[in-house]
Formats: sequence, structure tokens, C-alpha cells
Amino acid sequence: MLSTNFDWQKNTNAYQRIIHLSDFEDKWDGYNAPKFSSITINLALTLYSHLRTYCINRGLDFSKVEPFIAPSSDGTILFEWAGKRFPTRQLEIYIPVSGEGTLEYLKTDGESEEEGEFYLEQLYSILDWLFNFDC
Repeated sequence: MLSTNFDWQKNTNAYQRIIHLSDFEDKWDGYNAPKFSSITINLALTLYSHLRTYCINRGLDFSKVEPFIAPSSDGTILFEWAGKRFPTRQLEIYIPVSGEGTLEYLKTDGESEEEGEFYLEQLYSILDWLFNFDC
């Protein structure tokens, strides 16, 4: 139920995927998934901007650590670091439907998992965990 020709399977660019979330309409998954609010999309863009700044501050090549962005049928937006590029530690961050307040995370380190909530001001400590920075 998308109104665009954006290729969601081939285009993995995080920024472009966030921008194209506004193309989704109600029931985009063929069921009852809501369209993404501008508040939620704006918070995702804010998080993306913080990620880029983090990489500059830590001397990381953003293109090598860019998250995978995925729409969720409950209206949340997923930022994910997993797979071949992140074989030992993995991280998921969810932008809530309300687009306000706290964000949610799930950290995975081998068999160990930790989930919780955080504010954008706490993002660096979570990313330092993922990228093994002892700051």
C-alpha cells in the first residue's frame, strides 16, 4: 500500500529509508498497520543526526556502522545494528509511536540480553557499549 517507487529491499541507506516512511499509508502491511506520524519520523531523523555526530566525535566511519532502518507494523521505527557487521554485540533502538519521551533499546551480547528505556542524552553510553569504547 505504498504510493512510491522507493525500493525498500534494495535501498538500505538509513536516511532515505527514514524519509520514505512518510510514504506509508494506513494498512501499509496489508493489515492494520498505522501510517507513521510526522512526530515519530522527526524523532527518527533527530536520532539519525545524533548518530552521525557520535561517529564524528568518536572518529568512526558512519558508512561502516550505519544502522539498518525498518518500519514496524505497530507504528514504531527500528534502528538495528546486527548481522555480519556486528557479530558479537547487537543493538536495536525503537522510536515509539508517540515520538516523545523515552526511546527503547535491546542490547545483545552473546547469550546475554538487556532491554530498557533511555533519553537521547544517554545515547552515547549505549553506542559506546556497542562499539566497545571505554569512555
